[in-house]
Amino acid sequence: MAKKILSLILVVICVVFGFWGVKYVRESGLFEPYSEREYLTDEEEELRVVYQSLSDDEKALYTALYRGISENKSKIRLPFDADEEMYQKIYCILEKQEGELFNIAPTYYTAAKIKTANMIYRIENKSEARSCAAELDRVADEILLEIPDDADDYHKLLYIHDRIIGNCTYDVESEMGGTAYGCLVEKRARCEGYAKAFGMLAGRLGIRTIFLTGCNGSGQLHAWNQVELDGKWYNADVTWDDTDDKMSPRYIYFLVDDEHFYSESTSDDGKETHVLDDEYVEPKKCDSNNSYYVRERCYAQTLEDADAILRRAAVEKKKSIEINFANDEVHSDFIDEYVNGGKIFDIIIEKSSDTAEIRFTHAEYEGCNTTKILFD
Repeated sequence: MAKKILSLILVVICVVFGFWGVKYVRESGLFEPYSEREYLTDEEEELRVVYQSLSDDEKALYTALYRGISENKSKIRLPFDADEEMYQKIYCILEKQEGELFNIAPTYYTAAKIKTANMIYRIENKSEARSCAAELDRVADEILLEIPDDADDYHKLLYIHDRIIGNCTYDVESEMGGTAYGCLVEKRARCEGYAKAFGMLAGRLGIRTIFLTGCNGSGQLHAWNQVELDGKWYNADVTWDDTDDKMSPRYIYFLVDDEHFYSESTSDDGKETHVLDDEYVEPKKCDSNNSYYVRERCYAQTLEDADAILRRAAVEKKKSIEINFANDEVHSDFIDEYVNGGKIFDIIIEKSSDTAEIRFTHAEYEGCNTTKILFD
């Protein structure tokens, strides 16, 4: 009798373990075939600068994840067993560079070897996720349709820069703040959301960008972009050009070379404001001094240059003008003579027909030798 009971117990144990074993094998995909090895199309690859730098295996892994995430798949079969280091690298690159994939979470499951990727999404309900994706497309299309047909790439980027700043409020508490959706649809985002929105909109215009991460001088995490214009690369930090007040937008960090972006943009304690993390993404060298101020003829190497800029603004009846100075000395002399000394009034009176009431407001952008004048 005891033997029969023991045999029955063993049978039950075998059945239970067999059931859960089969269930585990099915869910883990242990014996499922690998997905076919695919790559992005030539058209898709052309805009993805970071993707172009990857190995063939990394490109295949990137493509599998990109296709699966685009369809909100909860499990994505991979073309090979990806080791933990490669999977982490490709996942982190894709999550940052693909602004349209707003639903992908910054956290992920990992293992020593990964054959099937188990995805974590911000919005788990697929119908709701598709609805949000459609809304992001609608808003993006609406923004881009407002760009004049004859605008060149520089003015397209300038429009995107100003539109993002004008419609988004910096918010570190927003649940979707690290996404293009948060920036463009909910209109509340932190630096990551600003940079993803800028990259996404530029990409839809056929302009290549790179999403970069790092920190500021205080060690806080930060994100910004590099963008290609006329065959040359520039830095762009839309977040820090948004002051969330009537002085916005500013252009200190719009299409800037490395010298001005890293070495001159310093805090009072001498720490660089942009400290790059290049673990997964190698930045482009930005050595062309063709910033917003140069292109808009708002760069002053002398007081005579600044005077000419102000006179042009008065003649054209501009509501504001932003002047970037070549050095501290010229900047300081301008403030003493034109702002504190009131010489701005002389120019306005001389060049404007309406002098009934003359007022102006000015703002100083610390560490950047830049003054913004608003004419009321």
